[in-house]
Amino acid sequence: MKRALYLLFIGTLLLLIGHDAVSQSSYEWVERSPLPGAARYGSFNFVIGNYGYVVGGGDSNATFSDGWRYDPEADSWIPIANAPQPMRHGAAFSVNGKGYVMCGQASTNVILDQLFCYDPVTNSWTEKASLPAYPRYGPHGFAIGGFGYLGGGNRGSANGPYLDDMWKYDPLIDQWSSSIGIPGLPRYGATAFVINGKGFVQGGRDSSLDFTSDLWEFDPVALDWTIRPEMPGVGRSWSMVMTFPYEAVVGGGKDVALQVFNDAYRYQPSANSWVALPDYPGGSGWSGASFGIGTRTFGGLGKLLFPSTVHFNDLWELVKRDENSILEQGRNTDGVIQVVPNPVTSGSPIAIVFEGKANPDLLGELVVTDAVGRVVHNERVMLKEAIQLPALSSGQYVVRYLDTYRTWSAQLVVR
Repeated sequence: MKRALYLLFIGTLLLLIGHDAVSQSSYEWVERSPLPGAARYGSFNFVIGNYGYVVGGGDSNATFSDGWRYDPEADSWIPIANAPQPMRHGAAFSVNGKGYVMCGQASTNVILDQLFCYDPVTNSWTEKASLPAYPRYGPHGFAIGGFGYLGGGNRGSANGPYLDDMWKYDPLIDQWSSSIGIPGLPRYGATAFVINGKGFVQGGRDSSLDFTSDLWEFDPVALDWTIRPEMPGVGRSWSMVMTFPYEAVVGGGKDVALQVFNDAYRYQPSANSWVALPDYPGGSGWSGASFGIGTRTFGGLGKLLFPSTVHFNDLWELVKRDENSILEQGRNTDGVIQVVPNPVTSGSPIAIVFEGKANPDLLGELVVTDAVGRVVHNERVMLKEAIQLPALSSGQYVVRYLDTYRTWSAQLVVR
């Protein structure tokens, strides 16, 4: 009886607090150790395991090939093997414990179509299959479900022509295939990120030569794009993106007047909305380096254009000081979500049962991740008594349900 009353109290309290409580989480920028190498912009950035990587980039005098690994626990950097050639302003992603950098510009301003793979075990680079399309710089890229995706970019001058295609890379067979590009105008200098098995592309400069604020969501299963709410503020290109597990923060960027911005906004797919955050305090929010490592997220480096040209090597962490505060009481540690049965035999049906639900008509996100954090199932569902999951292979999983007001989760073992 006490437990039922407690759950009723929490459900009522969450309804009263609602979305405002989520948006009132305290965010703070904390300065971390700067990159030991030269200050730069336009670097390639990816994450492997518990480390962030910065490769290449350049300044006003040169394009770089050096690489660096950042350890967030030690707040320290170490050098890694140089990339096969100097490169800047391309795209990067990581798949199956390896990092990939592709396209961009070489030191001679030659536009590239090459793909290089970094293996952290051997600390070495290998050239892979080149993109079977126009060479380009300023493309957007991300990885979902073991595949890399690259789209858009610029194959000419700052005035174009711009591209609107997208290509899918399979690292197991080292092969590219065509996919579906953004339905909007061709663009370059856009910002890309992944949340819950969906790809997102924000902003950039489009073929009308305007700097846009729009946001597009890519579904790799349905092979379609959905327009989402625009990011607040002015249109811009080359923003940084700092990803948390279920949200992303986009900040900085540049517009046609060469103005560099330091504002930042958080996007939550579960709420499909943006919330303003404290301004980025670093030297430049344009064309910097940014990555999310586990539940921590970082941004830095970049270039300032006005009143004078300056390049930076600083690094900042965006910290949540009171993440979800009272909403933590509504998580599975209080038993508000159950996976039935658990453990379960591989191939058997699984049901997700919610207790203490506040609103049966609430739309949320159901996400299942495996032991290494890869999304194996993702769907939009209504909050209801039971939700059926497809059969899963043997292993350990985390099942999460996210709505506007809270996140519920549970561990699942499949035998």
